[in-house]
Amino acid sequence: MKKGTTLALNILNSDSWGDNESFSLSKTTYFRLEDKLGNDSVLYRNQYLKSPQKNNSWRVGITFAQPIGKKMHFRVAYNWDTNYERDNRDTYELSSLTKSEVFGELPPDYEAGYVDSLSNRSHSRTNGHNLDVGLNYSDDTWMFNASLGMTPQKRAIERKMGKALCGHYHAYYRLPAYDMGELEKERGADHFQL
Repeated sequence: MKKGTTLALNILNSDSWGDNESFSLSKTTYFRLEDKLGNDSVLYRNQYLKSPQKNNSWRVGITFAQPIGKKMHFRVAYNWDTNYERDNRDTYELSSLTKSEVFGELPPDYEAGYVDSLSNRSHSRTNGHNLDVGLNYSDDTWMFNASLGMTPQKRAIERKMGKALCGHYHAYYRLPAYDMGELEKERGADHFQL
């Protein structure tokens, strides 16, 4: 292996989770829908919402750099990324389980009020690859950098809203790191930059 050659391996992991809880109290009046007494129908809702979330991501990369002569370096890097996201929402109707004046408290049998049509499940996973190739030249007067990168990605999304199950798949790639240009020349008071 040539002197000055480097080989680096990087592994990164991120894991986060949360659990949000809230209560909702609402009153809806239907002016053209009469009840048994001939009055406008009124719908009261006392709901408990629970939203657990989880995110997990991994990145594994390898970088290889080698000098080409005394003033130039060649670099190539590859990274594999994967990211998993889970975002759920469970809705419980408490109106028939508690007294009308009780709000913000969970009865012991609150799970019996689970409302499937107002709950959802969302899971997604994104896998990506990043390849970057670069060239660097520098001496006492000039410095030049050029790089070309490509990032193909694929994302799968699965959603369940009520009893419906939906799956979506997306595949795309980007060329974000197309950088031709850090060229500097300094000599005394003169300065040139591109």
